[in-house]
Amino acid sequence: GGYTAEELEASVDKLISLEDVFLFSHFGSKDFNSIADNIRWLALTHGVTQVYLDNLTAITAHAVDERRELDKVCEQLASLAQELNIHLVVVSHLTTPAKGSHEEGARVKAREFRGSRSVAMWSSFLFGLERNCQHEDPFVRSVTTLRCLKDRNTGRGNGKTVLLGFDEATGVQYELSKEEIELYEAVLNGNSSYSE
Repeated sequence: GGYTAEELEASVDKLISLEDVFLFSHFGSKDFNSIADNIRWLALTHGVTQVYLDNLTAITAHAVDERRELDKVCEQLASLAQELNIHLVVVSHLTTPAKGSHEEGARVKAREFRGSRSVAMWSSFLFGLERNCQHEDPFVRSVTTLRCLKDRNTGRGNGKTVLLGFDEATGVQYELSKEEIELYEAVLNGNSSYSE
């Protein structure tokens, strides 16, 4: 909200006109080989080094055995990233946690990435996003915990978290200040009234 249809259209046109941004819509289930071919083509012909794939579930949804297909796709994605020397960021849905709910900010675990353990096994880094979007306080609802579940490079990132706020005016997430973290924790612990 807060923008006109004309402003939205102008922003999309500006994004599309950028020479170093390529958008590929794979809405619905698409064949993984087609997506891999497009990634390879972009890397080799246009020098693309950052690829964002949203989401993994859409690629494997057509499979008879989704878990086995996901195993195969995860292995191929890891090989593709290594072959092309690119950063491949993949979005994955989560399964229902054993306790609590993700809508209420339940802590994300590696085993909850949908489909199989292959998502965690083949990833160099694994991050979970946690947010209690059901909380009564609007500030708490807007705070996301970014949790590092896996850091293959050094292991030092494992278990570390960063609290991210959301600026509604700009649509940008940012790292919370010390004061904002204190307010967030006070509201969570019931030591502060609702923040408006």
